[in-house]
Amino acid sequence: MAHVYPGVPVTMNGKPVQTAELRPDVAEDRLVLGDLTFYVHASGNRLAIRLKDKNSKIRKEFAGLDWFPVDESYRVTAHFVPYDPPKELDSQNVLGDPIKMNIVGYLTFTLHGQNLRLEVEPGEKGSGFFVVFRDLTSTKETHPATRFIDAPAPQNGPNGKTVDLDFNKAYNPPCALNDFATCPLPPFQNRLKLRVEAGEKTYSGHLNGS
Repeated sequence: MAHVYPGVPVTMNGKPVQTAELRPDVAEDRLVLGDLTFYVHASGNRLAIRLKDKNSKIRKEFAGLDWFPVDESYRVTAHFVPYDPPKELDSQNVLGDPIKMNIVGYLTFTLHGQNLRLEVEPGEKGSGFFVVFRDLTSTKETHPATRFIDAPAPQNGPNGKTVDLDFNKAYNPPCALNDFATCPLPPFQNRLKLRVEAGEKTYSGHLNGS
């Protein structure tokens, strides 16, 4: 429970508050004070206060995003194999905190002559999939920890369910832009043994906090 000192103009959902229950990572449970927004964030089993500042140096000095040129050879048709029931997979985030990944199935596909497989989680909007992966460019060319892909819901095809998987749409996690962000690392199964020269490259700007 958060308690606000009398006279401090703190709001939640646009309304002044003096006390508020802050649930971890719930979009509605955010307190605003001027240009500052703060909320409770869960990193594994630990809780922390996450602060966002509209006037932060990183925001004002944002250097822009850098992407590989679009290459259609990195857009593939993948076959979706569901787990029944879905399974929990032990992993961790960039801080080393243990996390559970809700794996609903996996995608199999061929990319540049290699047969590959990626474990997938449900998409945030209730359909489609969320993919956490790493590849052999994940050193200096792309973010060393991980990249993400949002894939559409599977479609029924003559050989089962298929998914349009486009690595040109791979994007960096929040921890690529801020040293204080916590991001999931890809499970061992999603660490591809080839170079994926598609999608977003590593951020070229300077990071020194939020």
